[in-house]
Amino acid sequence: MQKKRIAAILIVMLHTIICHCNPFNGIQFTTDKAQKLYDFEFVFSELILKTLAGENFLLIVDPVLRLNASFSDVVDWTLTNASTPWSLIYWDEFTKIDGYIPREFIRGGFMSIVVVFVNDPYEFFSQLAKSSVWNPELLILFSLDAKLETDTIAKHNTVQRSKFIILIKPGVLKDQFIVYNVRHTNFELTHASETDLQMVGRWDYQAFQHKFQRSRTTIDGFGGAKIDLATFCWDFPFMYPGPNNTCPGAAFDILDILAKKFNFSYTWQERPADDRWGSKENGSWTGMFADLAYNKKSIIINNIELTWDREAEFDITYPYFSEGFSFILKIPDPLPEWRGVLYPFTTRVWVYILIMAIVVVALFTIAMSIMQPYKPHHIGFLQLVSSLANQGYSSEVHGGWMHVWMLPWWFVCFVLCLAYTCNFVAFLTVTVPTKRIETINELADSNIIVAMEDYGNFVPGALRQSTDPSLAKIGAKLQLFHSYEELGPMLQEKVAKGTHAVINGQSYHYYVRDLNNVTSQTYFMQEVLYPSYLVYYLPKNTPYTELLSENQQRLVEAGIIRKLYNKHMLKEIPPDKEDDLRPLALSHLAAAFILCPCLYVGATLCLLLELLTARRAKQGKNTYAMESLFLG
Repeated sequence: MQKKRIAAILIVMLHTIICHCNPFNGIQFTTDKAQKLYDFEFVFSELILKTLAGENFLLIVDPVLRLNASFSDVVDWTLTNASTPWSLIYWDEFTKIDGYIPREFIRGGFMSIVVVFVNDPYEFFSQLAKSSVWNPELLILFSLDAKLETDTIAKHNTVQRSKFIILIKPGVLKDQFIVYNVRHTNFELTHASETDLQMVGRWDYQAFQHKFQRSRTTIDGFGGAKIDLATFCWDFPFMYPGPNNTCPGAAFDILDILAKKFNFSYTWQERPADDRWGSKENGSWTGMFADLAYNKKSIIINNIELTWDREAEFDITYPYFSEGFSFILKIPDPLPEWRGVLYPFTTRVWVYILIMAIVVVALFTIAMSIMQPYKPHHIGFLQLVSSLANQGYSSEVHGGWMHVWMLPWWFVCFVLCLAYTCNFVAFLTVTVPTKRIETINELADSNIIVAMEDYGNFVPGALRQSTDPSLAKIGAKLQLFHSYEELGPMLQEKVAKGTHAVINGQSYHYYVRDLNNVTSQTYFMQEVLYPSYLVYYLPKNTPYTELLSENQQRLVEAGIIRKLYNKHMLKEIPPDKEDDLRPLALSHLAAAFILCPCLYVGATLCLLLELLTARRAKQGKNTYAMESLFLG
């Protein structure tokens, strides 16, 4: 091991001696290039020690400079005197960037990136393009070759990810390094004469310090760029077909405000090339996301719900609006009006009243048989029932025990009769609705079939694969229809009949309900399938994402987003109300007319029974006299 170290030292010494005439002799440069490399020492040290003073930085170096002693000395001396954390790496070590380098080093503003190169770094940046992690806020390209085609490097998609991009390269004259700001070319420039490199000036630390800081100010505009949108013009109220091949909507109103402020124009498309909404299928994107990922579109402004896989592969703005992905069902038919006599109490209350009456009558009868064995037992029964019906009974209550016994019963009957009478007055004239389905569990347990248009949304697959029993049950019986033309018949013929429910965005449901004249027949289930958050989608690492996000939030805070939404949203018109002062119809009092003959039939049966009993008593077959049967 010691021999190997000695051999390595001898090789380095020999390399230094051979390179005595040119410290950068490890690279085949002309005399002019060598001079530029000498000047590099001063520019580089000022850049690191003064301009970037107080900032963390990552230095990425062309591997061809690895064995150059003079270059290494300059870098070692500069990094030794740096006052902030730094890291040095050669770009041939970026073979596994996602696992090799901490995410914080190459993404965001934690570290500034300085790339020093002699050869064209295009292949290096192409290798970085495979990783979505690479996105430093500040990227400084430091070229040591004046004749290198830096325009191509500046336009590279990986370079364009950074928010602030600066290029430093040798000038035409000796002892000069020129500084450029790199324009973003994510969008097509309206003025073709504008260049991608904007000269800031000759490197001079004191003169350049202010210019360097100014070049890193927040992006405040698009510079007249022309943006191609990936849109699907069938997304009410955010965009929908209008007259003369137009596509109005709240989304375009919002974008118009941003376009006017930040100086850009845009084009839109009626629908994606594959006529799909957008999802990931077999590892590839479809619909609007395919346009964004593969067809050089710049922004999606439709109402597309935010998911983990979409957030991972695209830039998103802060959510600026939210609504539910909901179910639309038929309003249940109201209960029959003739059953109004039963509506004041629930079924459970009626059952409790019946059980209580049976128990009290049975106990009272037993008590009377013990205390008054010679008195007819039916007297107690009639006395209790008459109290329940809020009616008096001629038989008097004798004995203190009977008063104590009857007092709580009379109190209970008083409360029940009063509550029933008051509630009954209301139910005579108010339509009593059937209980609606309001939760996903109730919908899953019902016989209603859930339907949805198959426009490339992830929901059908997610329902079928869900681990939640109710969602899986809905997914198992989910019915898909394949075109918008089938939606109208689905609402009018199936949903309106109560056999089906339809899933979609709540705002869009308002539109299709009104379009198909089923607004008064349908309702939205209270529990939504999931909340949908509206964002803009852009290609990954687009530098303008933050600019759009911040200004969208200002529109939200000012209430402009909601105002534009309401401008295009349908106004729900409630059905005409009838005059509150209306006479009671036969349907309201039908129960009284139905119960009257039924009760008379029962009374007739009682009369026949008592006549039969009286005849038996007259024949001496009963211990009680006939008049005691009738008079108690």
